[in-house]
Amino acid sequence: MKNLLNHNIDVHAFLYSTLTGGSMTPGEMSQADGDLPFEGAEATLKATTEKAIVAANGMDLSTVMATPFGEMPAGNFMMIPMLDMVIHRWNLASATEQNNAIDSGLAEVCLGVVSPEAL
Repeated sequence: MKNLLNHNIDVHAFLYSTLTGGSMTPGEMSQADGDLPFEGAEATLKATTEKAIVAANGMDLSTVMATPFGEMPAGNFMMIPMLDMVIHRWNLASATEQNNAIDSGLAEVCLGVVSPEAL
């Protein structure tokens, strides 16, 4: 579970880094076997998420930007980490025997990210 928590934190750090022109790579999100942050996983995730939200709020989401996956509109890029977080929310809820239900609207959006031609 520690690795999953670290990965979730790293996904948001990757999102923030990409939105702000940083250099974090997708592979860095897979290096999650370190210790949990000293300030705690929840506090770190909230802080990292807030930074990404602030960066996204200051952007025109239709602007094409360079991403590790090629050039694409910022709004399209943001859907990739969002999909990852939805999947791992299910993983974490399942691992801790909590409600792992995914909202049907959110599931439909995620399906569109994975397979745009499916919608």
